Amino acid sequence: MISEQRRNSIKAAPETIVELTHQEVHSLDQQTLDELQLAAARKRFDDLAARIPIVRKLAQEQGIERIESLADLAPLLIQHTAYKSYPLSVLENGDFQRLTRWFDGFTTHDLSSLDASACESIDDWIDLLDSNTDIQLLHSSGTSGKLSFLPRSQTEAGKVGLVQHLRFFEGFGEGAPGPVQGYENFPVVYPGFRYGASGQMRRIENIRKFWHKGNGSPIVALYPGRLSADALSLGGRLVAAEARGELGRMKISPKLLAKRDEILAEQRKAPEYIETFLDNIAELKGARVYMQGIPAQFYDTAVAGLKRSMKNVFHPDSLLVIGGGTKGRDLPDDMFNTVSEFMGVEAKPIYGMSEAMGGAPICDHGYYHMHPSVILIQLDPHNGEMLPRSGTVTGRLGIFDTTCWTYWGGFLSGDEITINWADREPCACGRSGPYIHPTVRRYTEKEGGDDKITCAGAPDAHDKALDFIVGELGD
Repeated sequence: MISEQRRNSIKAAPETIVELTHQEVHSLDQQTLDELQLAAARKRFDDLAARIPIVRKLAQEQGIERIESLADLAPLLIQHTAYKSYPLSVLENGDFQRLTRWFDGFTTHDLSSLDASACESIDDWIDLLDSNTDIQLLHSSGTSGKLSFLPRSQTEAGKVGLVQHLRFFEGFGEGAPGPVQGYENFPVVYPGFRYGASGQMRRIENIRKFWHKGNGSPIVALYPGRLSADALSLGGRLVAAEARGELGRMKISPKLLAKRDEILAEQRKAPEYIETFLDNIAELKGARVYMQGIPAQFYDTAVAGLKRSMKNVFHPDSLLVIGGGTKGRDLPDDMFNTVSEFMGVEAKPIYGMSEAMGGAPICDHGYYHMHPSVILIQLDPHNGEMLPRSGTVTGRLGIFDTTCWTYWGGFLSGDEITINWADREPCACGRSGPYIHPTVRRYTEKEGGDDKITCAGAPDAHDKALDFIVGELGD
């Protein structure tokens, strides 16, 4: 139970819910949870709907003027494909002024005066945003042939996202670990590139800035350089063009080809880098560290380390985050045991996505518990109707992140998930609220590679909203 004063402060500033401990936030009764989530949804709509062009257009198309219930959020979920709805020609032609105008449609930041005409690459454009705005752009891996761009702000990611991230590692129940202490001095271990604009690499930089604050705590990464957004974009486009038989018709600038060659050269050095990485890890023997990465990265590191007879390397109270899916790899069923043996830290998966600052650790009973700052919504994948928030339901996951205030938190994912809404059968771990079953899969896998998104509300409202944003680019 939280006080009336605390409830009112969270209603006034929904992002402050991250200040509640894991024990507090997962002990909220259903009435309080519903009250706080509805108040947060109303405030974000009232504050943002008129200021973010795509949301303004979407609300107009749907005839929504106010959030009366959580069901009103369903028609306002932005498709995950919207964040890569820019014309591919803007990249092929290097027209980053037009890309900036498109991006301006998703954020409260005014980018109208930002001059991107000198940018020659996506990396240049990201650096321009970093240097001249509060936006800390996140991009996807681009495996579909296009990168998605999400306009999170540095303030949101650093001052809210990191606080919430620490809640992953708190326990629940009597005698469970409370808030993490000493994290400001934890070395960071990351089996990937040191720099870049993906979610994990952005978090590393935020840790350096907001946790370490120049105290000299080391950051140990597998690759010392930058993961180029241009190389990712080019790689995805090459794969997509080859699948369509259009490889010979692609327009590729010499600068992009050079970046691709740089990445390939780095990959050829992988055996050398992994040995250096393991040497650096060995120097942290017994230390409490912070580690993050995707399953394949950790598994490959663990296998290489075990071949060197490295076991139980870190202090068991270290912080370990493994998430992001297999990325097409066929990993063994006991991969988490392999990682645990090497690291000396219990390895467990989490469920989350770049579009939400809150995520879901897995409980001892095998279910994911999303942070209550994230409102869960399920849609029928066939007709786009919102599914009941009762019983055990399988459908397409939509979320509304209440902690962001410079971009819209409503997002329609490509994930098929099963949620137990806990109204009939609470989780045996004791946490309150809905919980997610561990079997999560992409609709692209289920539908044989074709993810036909059907949204709630008017069938063509989302298309019109996207057309509006793209149309703003002009010729």
